Amino acid sequence: MKSSLIVTASVIASSTLAAVASADVTFTLNQSTFLCGQFFAATDYSTATGFTGTLTGADINVTLNDSFGTGQRTWALDLTVRVTPTATYSPTSLISNVGSMSGGATSGSRWRWTGGGASAVPGTTCIGPSEVIEGAESIDLTANPGYTLWIGNGWANNYAPASGATWTGTITLRGVNAVPAPGALALLGVGGLLRSRRRRA
Repeated sequence: MKSSLIVTASVIASSTLAAVASADVTFTLNQSTFLCGQFFAATDYSTATGFTGTLTGADINVTLNDSFGTGQRTWALDLTVRVTPTATYSPTSLISNVGSMSGGATSGSRWRWTGGGASAVPGTTCIGPSEVIEGAESIDLTANPGYTLWIGNGWANNYAPASGATWTGTITLRGVNAVPAPGALALLGVGGLLRSRRRRA
């Protein structure tokens, strides 16, 4: 099982992207599978790919395609965004957590979801913005270039690696700009596309 994201920056040239204010970054998932507790980095600092701006929250609009394994299954709302202080993932050293609070997260927020997100039934949707981020209402990624963004399955990893879920849809990070390496794509998996767009006035 593979999953996650391809990061592109074809919308705005990298030489000017850092100067663009009030942008959002949207990750599109297409049948992306994450095992319980599995997260993929949404940045690749080895190729100078990262994010600038101030993360002020996130929005989700996904459908749970499948939830599999033993024990209590992954719910639609368990698709989670996390921020760590370094490029090494650890569920016990988080700057922020948006989504499921399971799997070792000590601070963060849940989705203000609609569409029955607290269900593991395929076809369940989770649509809505994040709650206010606890402990760090906004996260300055420009001032902290070592911070790393992660997307994955926030359900407690007690059942990993046999359990997990598959989603299709989007997660949008508010107030963030993507800064890719010139001419490069950061391949993080085999799932969707990331696109950068200006926030509507």
